[in-house]
Amino acid sequence: RSGALSAGQLDVATALAPQDRERFSAPGWSLLTRTAPGVDLSLYVNTRRTALREAAVRQALQKGIDREAVATTFLSSRKLAATSVLSSTTPGYTDLGDRLAHDPAGARRLLDKAGWRPGADGIRVKNGVRLRLDAVFVRQQSLELVQQQLKDIGVELRLRQLTVSRFPEVLAAGSYDLSLQSANRADPDVLTTAFAGGTPVADARLRSELRRATSSTDEATRSSLFAAAQRRLVDEGHVLPLNETEETAALSTRVHGLTRDASNRLVLHDTWTTG
Repeated sequence: RSGALSAGQLDVATALAPQDRERFSAPGWSLLTRTAPGVDLSLYVNTRRTALREAAVRQALQKGIDREAVATTFLSSRKLAATSVLSSTTPGYTDLGDRLAHDPAGARRLLDKAGWRPGADGIRVKNGVRLRLDAVFVRQQSLELVQQQLKDIGVELRLRQLTVSRFPEVLAAGSYDLSLQSANRADPDVLTTAFAGGTPVADARLRSELRRATSSTDEATRSSLFAAAQRRLVDEGHVLPLNETEETAALSTRVHGLTRDASNRLVLHDTWTTG
């Protein structure tokens, strides 16, 4: 797409790779960039799996991830490190950056206290069982770095790539520990869709609170409930946010009036070209 745009075969190229942005920042081009609203790219935690039933294990995973390293390595921008379950452009976003700080020493203390002791190879063991987790995904993005970070605290993360058709089958069967997902919507009730429906979150109270937030007609109550839900999802380790996703389109200077709607979709209604 970038090559076709440079050659004048296209007027707009979407889903621009970070390494191509500098080229189209030069005169003759413009960039239309916005952080996608909704649930950040995250590892959803299957809390029905044996080791992940322990809150201490989930909380240790939360502390073991260096989100700034993920963002700068793969997205070339520290500002895209996740600071909540929701992205910063989502209505109802609550900043939980302090709760998502990288704290490997704190992660190790949690695992020590929970009885997970380092084995001969550094991977933790409890009652003869290794702390080995299975992460499923369709498109590899940053999991190899997360894998290294979690190994540093004694967790073995195995990466399993699935086809687009196979991914929902594995989710429905619950035969995984972590799944790499995101959800796009410009409303905090995206949390209800993601975590209160067909979800690995086993906490019935949390699912009930999310449904109550969605059904509330009082804006203050709704905001308060969704803020509390974001804190619980993070503090209890039901979801491990990684990074916000930034969508960039490159435009030739012939293009005018191209915009994005609240959900970050391109709006062509008022778009026109010159020359």
